Amino acid sequence: MKVQVVIEVEAEKIFSSGLKYLGYDEFTVVDIHSINPPPPTLCRVELTATGEHGIMVIKTIREYTGLGLKESKDLFDNVRNGNFSIIKKELGEVEAKMIQRALEAAGGSARIINY
Repeated sequence: MKVQVVIEVEAEKIFSSGLKYLGYDEFTVVDIHSINPPPPTLCRVELTATGEHGIMVIKTIREYTGLGLKESKDLFDNVRNGNFSIIKKELGEVEAKMIQRALEAAGGSARIINY
């Protein structure tokens, strides 16, 4: 009889004798760590340049962050002063790319940082 066993590779010696005792002559060991997907990557979106259309960039910041006008303008002004501003963090890759594209479409420049 043939069976596939999903266990930690280190436990193979323990299970192999038990499986043979139960009548399983052939078995394949699959490491449990190889079938578990890796944890999702978290991202943050940083505004790195404001561009010429400041009002559109501020509107986009407000739309994706839910911040008020003053807070959004403060993030925008921080970038104008030569820094960068974290627009949103703890995002999935798809949502981060969507925000990055929206900021770039509004005239700004943004980057995605994975962590």
